Amino acid sequence: MYERCVNEGKPSEYNLYRMMIDKLYQNKGIGSVAMQLLLDEMKQQTDCHKISVCYDETSERHRKFYQRFGFTEVGYCDEYEEMLAELIVKKEV
Repeated sequence: MYERCVNEGKPSEYNLYRMMIDKLYQNKGIGSVAMQLLLDEMKQQTDCHKISVCYDETSERHRKFYQRFGFTEVGYCDEYEEMLAELIVKKEV
């Protein structure tokens, strides 16, 4: 699930909420397929320039997962007490 950050005054940015895969189905590639489908859908939005996600900064597994899709850590998000990572989809003009 994701949201467009219009209410935050950032209409060209999208926020990816947590994606959870049941423990019985983890390590089967389902999360990777689901993530790619979500990213593809967001990238189809003509106004999508940046996608952000937050995750537990101590989780190397999450860090590597998001990095595989091109996300780059940009710093700690005090509001959510998690690491913030972003994926630049298109440069704003």
